[in-house]
Amino acid sequence: MQSIFHSPSMEARMLASAIAKSFGDPHERLIIPFVFLSAHHDMTEDIFTEIMQMLARRKVKPKVLLQLTNYYITAQSDGFVPAPDLAAIWFRAQFLTEGADAALVALKEYSMCSTNRDLLPYTTLLSTINDVSLNDAGSVEQILLIMDHAQLTLDLTVFNALLRREHRLNHSSSAFTVYASLKEMADSGVLPNEETYAMLFSLLRSRRPRVSKKPPSGFYPPRSLFRDMIDTTMHPEHPLMLSSSLLTVALRAFLQHRDYPAALVAVNTFDQHRIDVPIEAYYVTVKHIVHRIWAEVRENRILGSKLWCDHFLGVSAPTSIRDVEALEEQLSEGLVDKILNFTRQDKMSILNVRFFRSIPTEVPVYTAPTLAELEQVEDPLPEIKYHSKPLERLLERAIVATFIPQHRKGLEDAVQVARAEMTPPI
Repeated sequence: MQSIFHSPSMEARMLASAIAKSFGDPHERLIIPFVFLSAHHDMTEDIFTEIMQMLARRKVKPKVLLQLTNYYITAQSDGFVPAPDLAAIWFRAQFLTEGADAALVALKEYSMCSTNRDLLPYTTLLSTINDVSLNDAGSVEQILLIMDHAQLTLDLTVFNALLRREHRLNHSSSAFTVYASLKEMADSGVLPNEETYAMLFSLLRSRRPRVSKKPPSGFYPPRSLFRDMIDTTMHPEHPLMLSSSLLTVALRAFLQHRDYPAALVAVNTFDQHRIDVPIEAYYVTVKHIVHRIWAEVRENRILGSKLWCDHFLGVSAPTSIRDVEALEEQLSEGLVDKILNFTRQDKMSILNVRFFRSIPTEVPVYTAPTLAELEQVEDPLPEIKYHSKPLERLLERAIVATFIPQHRKGLEDAVQVARAEMTPPI
């Protein structure tokens, strides 16, 4: 007998397309022929799974996916256990249709019958909870217990699914508890990837401890996390490949903590790993500095007292309301371009620059974005490459402004300490 599926992949696509279009009003008219096909000996599990995956991508209702999958499984011989790909679709559809309890019962039965160690069904169910039932901690715990009873070894997909949940809930302490468990898996070859570190640095952005106060519970120092990340890039078998987006996320965290020495080390890392500095790195740095300047200028300050913004701009402390108003007027006249124009020069005095009392005299030699480029919505053209030197100078100036009195040794010492804490010895 000739197979009714001459080309399994093509037949699957055609059938999936027909079913997807039919489900609606009414959607029952293809159920019966599909049930017949699912019972046919030529309908292999691979073909059926491909059809289900296509239907899922075409947004067919979970109720329909569950019904079709149940028909297919019922048509198989006793003792049939679906492969991980099909089981993942089945459990997700069951969770979305019948709720967590039914899906967890099915998952538990699967774990006791299946000899396949693939974690896809479990991670799919974890991701489903993240998508539709974020606060359902009980179901997450049940899935982990089922995996433990089945003596399954957790992999990175499980840890990242758990971290994704804590990240969306903004639960830093819980996220770093998960991270601590992940670090213990390093000897087994389970290592953090770019998504892992991006989520953790993003969480740290909202965990800046206030001055003169102890770090909040569960706080993980951003410098330590950066060191962990660099350690992972040096792994002999599975080294992490840094990207511009990951380094920019780390840079955001350091800026949020006003840890300018650490931010400078992060920017230096672009060059060390031969990564182009993206416009986003300039954007987050300039935005942070400008926002801090404006916040300090406009706050109820003691006249005559010199703040960080005064040191950064190279201006005297205002001694009257008129001085404050004059400074605000100067700031409103192209502050960003004035700052960036200095940083593009071949030579710039980090210690003595006065952004409003002098003007650049040299032709710019370093490429940095303009204010117009920073404000644009779309990414710059691919051929535009920005130099790291202007960005480094901005951060060096921010470090200098932090130290009173200003001196280069303070800058060098601060950066040296940061580098020692953030990069492992070679």
